[in-house]
Amino acid sequence: MTIWNIKEGEILAVTALIGSMCVGFVWGWLVGLLDGRIKRPILDASAICSATILLSGLMLILSDSLAVALFLVASGLSLFLHISWRKNLGSRSDHLNSGKR
Repeated sequence: MTIWNIKEGEILAVTALIGSMCVGFVWGWLVGLLDGRIKRPILDASAICSATILLSGLMLILSDSLAVALFLVASGLSLFLHISWRKNLGSRSDHLNSGKR
């Protein structure tokens, strides 16, 4: 028994869920790096989807379906934030390079 009266198995389950969410954030950010660099859309999209399915399967094997859901939500959120951030930086760069303030 721990100080907070939580069983060891519950701590491991929560840690696995947090870990799958963190892997999702990193995966989404890495996929966001491909924005504007895709040369073969069908091949690249199928490779990204295949890797995402493999990672989801890994989350399912290591934890449960909630871990897969958290992984996918975190990946999508991170991908959206990364692409939005890069577009914002691009528009700021265009604004500064045009000489207007």
